[in-house]
Amino acid sequence: MVLFGFKTIQEGEQALIRNHEGAAKLVTGPARVTLFRSRAEKLSPYFAADGQYLEVNYRHAARECVPGPVQMFLNPVEVESIVKRDAILVSANEALVIYQSNASETNHVSSKLKDVGDKTGFERVILYGPSRYIPKAGEWTHEFSWHGEEPDNKARKVKGALRFTKLRVIADQFYYNVPEVRTKDDTMITVKLMVFFQLVDINKMLDNTHDPIADFINAVCSDTIQFCSRLSYEEFVDNTAAMNDIKTFSQLTSRAEMIGYKVSKVVFRGFHSSDALQSMHDKAIHERTRLRLEADTEDHRQRTLDLQLAKTEERSARERELERDKVEHKRSMEREAHAEELRRKTEEEEHSLGLLETQLERAAKRAERERQLDRLSEEHKLALERQRTGAKLETDKQRVELLVSERSMMVEVERKRLEIEKERVEHFAGMKVDVTKVLVAECHVPDKTFKIDGAKSLDANIHIHENDNES
Repeated sequence: MVLFGFKTIQEGEQALIRNHEGAAKLVTGPARVTLFRSRAEKLSPYFAADGQYLEVNYRHAARECVPGPVQMFLNPVEVESIVKRDAILVSANEALVIYQSNASETNHVSSKLKDVGDKTGFERVILYGPSRYIPKAGEWTHEFSWHGEEPDNKARKVKGALRFTKLRVIADQFYYNVPEVRTKDDTMITVKLMVFFQLVDINKMLDNTHDPIADFINAVCSDTIQFCSRLSYEEFVDNTAAMNDIKTFSQLTSRAEMIGYKVSKVVFRGFHSSDALQSMHDKAIHERTRLRLEADTEDHRQRTLDLQLAKTEERSARERELERDKVEHKRSMEREAHAEELRRKTEEEEHSLGLLETQLERAAKRAERERQLDRLSEEHKLALERQRTGAKLETDKQRVELLVSERSMMVEVERKRLEIEKERVEHFAGMKVDVTKVLVAECHVPDKTFKIDGAKSLDANIHIHENDNES
């Protein structure tokens, strides 16, 4: 115990502070605590990831399972222990049997839970996968202990060898050898079977049996013994196909239905008798096989001789038929050669006539084509001449129209110029301006000047004529 001091608690940590009187106080970091006649104890953290849970055992309260992800600290004042466990994963083809108290609060398992219900204060709940189960207070899972296979012999079943908590609800099978089965003639044999089954009703199975595999074994042994007891050893060997019929195993199917299972098929895998009987049986089989093989060999030899005789007779008949066919074929070939010669001569004559007709027809067609070509050539020349004449007329017409259009435009331009000039002169006259002086002033530079020297006589006759290029 520290008389006086300080204690630093980091973030994410918890500490329990105990004073000299025994009182305890929980402090969560980050913090700095002053210690006076007290001591600080850091609490151990426990973390559960996704798919895990923390099992918290309280000192004065019920056990609690907290699903992850979560972190808790072990407070020794309230908690006895904290254990991290993995959640129970239930696959799609599995089921989990859970028992819980009726007084407990509603379970957090998924809605796939099916309540069976009873009046004993506890209820049975079946969780079908796929799901994840985390137990709560007052809950526990059913642990099954069934007959299972021996490690060295899968056809032999041992009590309690198969322990599990998750039931498989899909089709399954197991091997089993029914030992010491006696036939009607007191022969002891071992029958090898394979049973296919599927769990249909879990509640019915839980209410009616504690080991379905043991029930299957007892029922299949009873059916096998009952079947073999009516037959001798030889009759059993001849009727082994009946062991593959599900109707042979009536007690097995009825017992399976009673405990909530369905047996779909039973497969006969063979049988085994005592070594001496098996040896005798093997020798008898060998002897029967030898005799059958000898009979088959003799039968095959006789059939071979019959086949040889039949083939010889058939070969002679075929040789005679071939000789007859050869003579007939020779005659047929001669007839065909004569007919071919006649046909060839006829074709040659027809070919000569056809060739002559073809030459005459081609000469007529050639003369006709030449006449058509001459006529088309003349028509083409006339058409070209008409086109040239029409094109020349069209060109002359366009030239005349163009000249007329140009002359009209020049006349129109001159007329407009005169009108403008007239309007200007009238405007000057309206303003009482001497038009002559204005015109002389505007035309102080004449367009043309004529100068006449040496004319002394007034009787000189001067005539000036200027050619009009536009006329």
